[in-house]
Amino acid sequence: MQDNDFKKIYKQNFNKIMFYAYYYLNNWYEAENVAQETFVVLWNNRNKLDKKAEILPYLTVIARNLCVNVLRKRNCMLKYRKTSIHNSDSLYMNALHDYTATSVYMNEINGILDKALMEMPEKIKRTFLQCRIEGLKYEEIAVAEHISVKTVEYRISTALKILRKYFKDYIGCIIVVSIALLLWTKI
Repeated sequence: MQDNDFKKIYKQNFNKIMFYAYYYLNNWYEAENVAQETFVVLWNNRNKLDKKAEILPYLTVIARNLCVNVLRKRNCMLKYRKTSIHNSDSLYMNALHDYTATSVYMNEINGILDKALMEMPEKIKRTFLQCRIEGLKYEEIAVAEHISVKTVEYRISTALKILRKYFKDYIGCIIVVSIALLLWTKI
């Protein structure tokens, strides 16, 4: 691997690796450090790499191992201070050891969806579920509910506003899940 190749790989993948690390560490400073360290490891092992192999899966494995090290260090520091381990660190550590981590993400997303649905007024929730879960068209819902199509549109719009409010902080998580799914399907 030449300097130019490394620079190109770095530019294409640094942010992906940093977001990947952030999901597990929930700390931008540590995620950036892990991403930088990932590329140091890549550079140090550049002569051992198969030039035909995909680089992103290799980088994510390195990043995941470095995240495990950071979480272990946090765990040791917490034990040293005689405080309990923060639940989120334990969750992230379990997710790193579980190659089906997407199930962890999906459980969290489903929990958020359930909270959002509970906030919705009953009529709006019913209309939303008929449309998005049962797959009914607006016209079919309007006939079944004895309302106008405009009312159906209003209810769906209101439901989506509520969902956006709940999922606004999780867009990064959703992106990481999407990237992880793409990576694991290629491996």
